[in-house]
Amino acid sequence: MSWAVDTSGNAVADGGEVKHGGTTSSEKKGNAIWIDDKVGEGVHCWSFDISGDSGMWLGVGTEDNFGPGYKLAGLLYGGPGNLSDGGALVTGHWGPSFGQGDKIGMRLEVSGHRTTLTFSKNGSGLGVAYDISGWAGGPLRPVVSLSSPGQSVMLSSVQDWGLQATSTEQGTQPGIAGTWQLDSEDTW
Repeated sequence: MSWAVDTSGNAVADGGEVKHGGTTSSEKKGNAIWIDDKVGEGVHCWSFDISGDSGMWLGVGTEDNFGPGYKLAGLLYGGPGNLSDGGALVTGHWGPSFGQGDKIGMRLEVSGHRTTLTFSKNGSGLGVAYDISGWAGGPLRPVVSLSSPGQSVMLSSVQDWGLQATSTEQGTQPGIAGTWQLDSEDTW
C-alpha cells in the first residue's frame, strides 16, 4: 500500500503521505494514485489529513485513467468545494472548501454495477457526491491532485462509518447521480 505518483515530477510520495514537489511553472499539477490490493466490490473508507492551502482535489479514479496534469480522470471533490471529473466541472458549490488542518473522510461503495462515493469534512457528513448506476470501469482507487507548493495529504484506511454518517443534517447533498451508459470504448 503506497502512493504512485505521475511523471510530472510535481508529486512526491513517502509512505501514506504525498506532497507537492514545489514547482510553480504552468504545468504545476502533481497527481498520485493509491495502490492497494483492497479494491473492487464492497465498502472502502479512507481519511485524508490535509496540509497546505486549499485548491487540491481528492477522490477516486482508475489506473487506466491516471496520468500527469489533466490526464487524471476520476470522481473528484475539491477546489472551492466543487465536484469534477478531473478536467471539467461536474457540480459547482457542492460542499465547503478544505485546507490546512482539515480531515476529509471518503467512503466508496461498489455493489454490482452501482457505485456511490460520499465525503465528510472534520466529522460532519457532506452527503453523496456521486451515485452511479451502470459503472463498468476498472477498480476505483484513491487519487489526489495537488496544485501548489506546501500542499500535502496523509492517507489512512479507516473502518466503515456507515452511509448515515456522511449524510447532511438537511438530507442528502445534491451530487451527480444517474444511470450511465458508455457511448464508446473510452471509460471516461
